[in-house]
Amino acid sequence: MGSAQVITVHHNGWFGRRYSIDGPLGELSATVSDFGAQSYELVGGDRPRAIVARRQISQQSITIDVPDGEDVASLLAVVLAIETIRDDRRQAQDSIPYVRLILRLIN
Repeated sequence: MGSAQVITVHHNGWFGRRYSIDGPLGELSATVSDFGAQSYELVGGDRPRAIVARRQISQQSITIDVPDGEDVASLLAVVLAIETIRDDRRQAQDSIPYVRLILRLIN
């Protein structure tokens, strides 16, 4: 078995919509909206490294478009980490009355 590669994902800002990623792919970033289609790009070196889209009808369905030549496994790991952080934050917000509504109004 090969050596493990560490990928670190941090949410930034008060509302955690921005993510910074550091790992074998270099420095990446993503800005995730709470509105609309909820699609976002993983950007590194001023170019998209992956495009992530959630379907409007079912927010459980995610499509990840990765250009040829990219490290699919690492990009998938980053997307899963972002989605896990988002889900954890969403559950925490839902457990406190009115917090989700207030955050939507502020964002």
